[in-house]
Amino acid sequence: PSRQAPPPASSMGCAQSSSGQARRKSRQLDRERYGYAVDSDEEDLPKKPKSQQPLQLQKPEKQQKQSLANQQPEPEADQQLHPGRTRRVQIDSAIRVKYNVSSILHRTEHSNSLVLKAVHRDTHEPFALKLVPAARASRFRTELSAIRRARHPNIVRCVTHIETPRFLCLVLELATGDRLAQRLNERGRLPELQAAVYSAQLLDGLAHLHSFGCAHRNIRTENLLFYHVGPDSRLLIIDFACALLPDSPDSEALAPHGSSASETPEGVDGRPCGQPADIWAVGMVTIAMLTGRKSAAVRPGQPPLLPQSLSEPARQFLAACLRPDPADRPAAAEARRCAWLTAASAVTAPTAASQRSASGSSEARRAASQSGSSSRCSSSRLGDSQLSETGTELRSNSDSTCS
Repeated sequence: PSRQAPPPASSMGCAQSSSGQARRKSRQLDRERYGYAVDSDEEDLPKKPKSQQPLQLQKPEKQQKQSLANQQPEPEADQQLHPGRTRRVQIDSAIRVKYNVSSILHRTEHSNSLVLKAVHRDTHEPFALKLVPAARASRFRTELSAIRRARHPNIVRCVTHIETPRFLCLVLELATGDRLAQRLNERGRLPELQAAVYSAQLLDGLAHLHSFGCAHRNIRTENLLFYHVGPDSRLLIIDFACALLPDSPDSEALAPHGSSASETPEGVDGRPCGQPADIWAVGMVTIAMLTGRKSAAVRPGQPPLLPQSLSEPARQFLAACLRPDPADRPAAAEARRCAWLTAASAVTAPTAASQRSASGSSEARRAASQSGSSSRCSSSRLGDSQLSETGTELRSNSDSTCS
């Protein structure tokens, strides 16, 4: 069928306009009569009041706890136990009133102790705070007695201590360098000359400890700390938790489990361990520096195999330190006079002298700044003249070797 032609545009416009006017007029009348337009669009209809939300049934207790656990945020970086990051540690007010703690430097798992970096609130001087649980009070007394009697550049210095109901706190000088174990893991083995220098510094510190009857008994690469990050830093002996003093009870004469003294022949046999155990540990640490890794003994209590690339003086030094019989091992002062160590000291003598003078001047300034504080222990250390006299005495016997 034929389709009808659409009406003209003008007529369509008139029809649409008339119908639109009628619709608008009808809507206006409806609004006046009913309050809203009956045939209007949805947007013209009155908005209905919001219906009340239906009551939600309470979740079971298990589901409620699970939802709360899912809403808890992730632990922040300052709540982690990783060394070097801040952690929210509950510190007693007796410590916080004097020191502002900023971060964790080290955590010892076997003793559950923390080493924190802190700044004194009055002097703004940085320190290291070692927090020991109050349950370890007996060992803390031994550690405190040993470390406060030690006054040597190669031993960490104790400033004072604080006792609280929860913690026993040691305030130590802050060393910013890394530990020897960390340096060996990152850089590998050390040159023989550098290893000899560090072994000499280690024996210097041990000779001072042995002079008043103290045995460290836990000399290992993890307990040797560099004073700063520079290549000319001196080595510090730290962690006196396993120390043995002349007045210690007989029950503490045996080597503590996990210490370096427990790996000596006398420690393996269950015999008392004293100062000769430190000499054995010096030999093990020296081998670790020369090889870049911890050298395990062939059998427990037996000396390890020496590297083939060592010089003859180094072999003689290690053979003397690693003698199975503790009575045959040299004393710390005697081992320090070995030809291998005295030759290394002669090569590095100018550098060592400048380090000692710089260390002595810095310690003098620190002692002067702390002289007004009554809560700290005396920070007097060996002067430059005493150190030079000690160095002269050791160098005068450079021709002797370990017997």
